[in-house]
Amino acid sequence: MQPTASIYPAKEYENARYRACKVHGNLSKQVELRVTSGSVEPTVGETVTGATSGDTGVVLSVHLESGTWVSGTAVATVYINNHTGIDPDTLEWGAGTETLNGSTAGTNWGTRFVAPEQSTGRIFVEQDMVFIDGAWYCNDCYRRKFPKKYLDEWQIPDDDDAMRSDNY
Repeated sequence: MQPTASIYPAKEYENARYRACKVHGNLSKQVELRVTSGSVEPTVGETVTGATSGDTGVVLSVHLESGTWVSGTAVATVYINNHTGIDPDTLEWGAGTETLNGSTAGTNWGTRFVAPEQSTGRIFVEQDMVFIDGAWYCNDCYRRKFPKKYLDEWQIPDDDDAMRSDNY
């Protein structure tokens, strides 16, 4: 049974189906939330909300870079996923230097400095992919992974001499 694909709007492929290549991996998005004036360390799994924007996300990991949480001087990077509210123009989560609220860390646990969305993996238009051995591959990965296995499907006749012109 073939897995189902999501339909994404695309100018060049209207209503085209997109799939992840087995080699490139599934498309994954997360936000790298840079925090200043941190006073409480958020916990993994808690929901973070921007006080001004209302954007939300779930904490994946917390990395303290300088200062301390106790003194309210923590500068940290907090990775979040399952997020809402990415600005389509700036690809940023949240608004300006808004305060952050957490489901566990409480109100005003830190201040947003910058929060770009990051993507890993890649999706391809289904018509440019090959489904083989129970998995989807982009054309480049298919050619690399199966260079000879299905060579008979792609045989090119060697009768192009008739088309060649050696007259210069």
